[in-house]
Amino acid sequence: TVTFSVQLDNYGWIFALAIRTIEDKKKPSSLQIFYGFNASNIAYPSTKVEISKKFTNFDFFITNLIPDTEYNGYIVGGSTHPGHPDLMPDTGAFFIPFKTLYQKPSLNYL
Repeated sequence: TVTFSVQLDNYGWIFALAIRTIEDKKKPSSLQIFYGFNASNIAYPSTKVEISKKFTNFDFFITNLIPDTEYNGYIVGGSTHPGHPDLMPDTGAFFIPFKTLYQKPSLNYL
């Protein structure tokens, strides 16, 4: 799991996507991030969060990530229009490289 914290100067939505660095060949478009796809339209772990208060930090998570692995995170904002919000331009999407933490193997035996 990775945690991000964002704030907007207006109401809207945030869409985020995590792609394993070794599988990431090209930055996805804003629309692909919205749908949770990489640049080849393959689904990856993603999430969205509604921003209901201006200038307030909102934390959100992307789950089901592999421990001790490098990822490229992509985040894009959109308006509150229902269905298909007006998204930031492709050049406005944020790129955040990160690595998940090592997870010690469980030694629980039944």
